[in-house]
Amino acid sequence: MSMIGCFRTATDTEIAALLEKPQRILRVFDLPDPQPKGGLLSRLLGRTRRVDPADDWQPDRDNEEWDLDKAWHGIHFLLTGQTWDGQPPLNFIVAGGKEIGKVEVGYGPARCFTSREAAAICEALEPITAESLKERCDRDTFMKHDIYPNIWDETADECFGYVLTYFEEMKEFMRRTKDSRKGLIVSFS
Repeated sequence: MSMIGCFRTATDTEIAALLEKPQRILRVFDLPDPQPKGGLLSRLLGRTRRVDPADDWQPDRDNEEWDLDKAWHGIHFLLTGQTWDGQPPLNFIVAGGKEIGKVEVGYGPARCFTSREAAAICEALEPITAESLKERCDRDTFMKHDIYPNIWDETADECFGYVLTYFEEMKEFMRRTKDSRKGLIVSFS
């Protein structure tokens, strides 16, 4: 099973609505409510229906979606030099932003970044080139740090070409996000 890094734009108003009622994220990703409405014991244990049928909020369907495929971890590592940490705003793929509740949308909850935070990410990415990142591409280092998707023992040039191509596409996506004055939702599916 693959782990895909997913990006979606959102207005600051949508982000505020999601943070107010995190269960709304299920509507963003067209996911079913995984927990049926329960009785008293279920409610006491926190296992109640998470999507309020009376809540008529809907996400903007004109928001752009894009995914990093399986290149997300390699890009994160190249940007930060860290397996799971790193300094903001360049650690945004795996850290930072605000978690949208504890609602599972694939591999954990989604995280969001306001339009101002997304613009800062874009500005931090702007001076970084695929060529400068390529200098950091080292097969042995990626294998040592267990960088997903663990394909580094294959032809290194093809693998790093895959990662760097997605990096350039990610920069373009972030430019469009900044130009549209929208925020960002990051999730893994």
